[in-house]
Amino acid sequence: MSATRCVRRLLLVAAPLIGYLFMSGPPRVSATTGGTSALPPSRYKVPGALMPLYRGRYSLKSVGKGARISEAQGFITVNQYHDLYGAAVFYGYDTQGFKASWIGTFYDFHLAAHGVMVINVYGWGGAPLGMLFVTRTKRGDLVGHIQVVGGSTYPIAWRKDAPTA
Repeated sequence: MSATRCVRRLLLVAAPLIGYLFMSGPPRVSATTGGTSALPPSRYKVPGALMPLYRGRYSLKSVGKGARISEAQGFITVNQYHDLYGAAVFYGYDTQGFKASWIGTFYDFHLAAHGVMVINVYGWGGAPLGMLFVTRTKRGDLVGHIQVVGGSTYPIAWRKDAPTA
């Protein structure tokens, strides 16, 4: 029997078997999003009238060069405890200059003097990454500085892309 004929027979037997294996998987895949009790109630309360002003989607507009952050997108919304919370995906560079990305959770929003909103930033598993100190512009952008764990502080500005997350 020739090699071509063997390959044809193999394909005739294998194709239906492979098709059956692909089709026999789960009939549907689904995921859910929404409220989660992974975060406890915030230690602070933001006045209800201010919450809608901060809710939205944001993009990083600028950040001090030493922060090693090149790009970020995130959101702020309200959780089941009626606390502000959010998250952002950050892209940048590690200490050796290699590209890196990480997710930061924004939580424990609290108002400080002169209208400054203080936002704690936590990493995976709740490890503290730093704090944002920002004020709102008339357009809704957030401008201020980020203080990272270790004490270094860098200017930062977020552009508000949409009013709701």
